[in-house]
Amino acid sequence: MDKYIEALKGISYSDWMKLQMCMNEEFSRQIGEVKKQIRFNDVENVKRTIRHYIN
Repeated sequence: MDKYIEALKGISYSDWMKLQMCMNEEFSRQIGEVKKQIRFNDVENVKRTIRHYIN
């Protein structure tokens, strides 16, 4: 983590906000791609969870 903090030394607030926005957008894009790959397949786990909340 220290190397990232050092690399950001001297960054302006405006540039930080731009960087933050770009990083957040890229992570959101990647998360969206991964979410497309997730498939429901654990029926027993869902049944246990439902029973937990119903009982």
